[in-house]
Amino acid sequence: MIYIFVPFVYLIVYYYYQDGTRTAYTRVGNESVECNSQQLLSLVLKDMHMTWDSLPTQVDASKHSCK
Repeated sequence: MIYIFVPFVYLIVYYYYQDGTRTAYTRVGNESVECNSQQLLSLVLKDMHMTWDSLPTQVDASKHSCK
């Protein structure tokens, strides 16, 4: 069993590197939980103080607006 001590920091996501792969983890209560891709993107946005709605788009709004 491996115990990893993670000091309190303001980072929401932290990574574990092993054999050239990187795995993202987040804290849930008193344990570390591996993030899926959607959780990772949401946590990175949260760490950057952004939301999905605030992301810029490359699609012209006139192509998708309701009339």
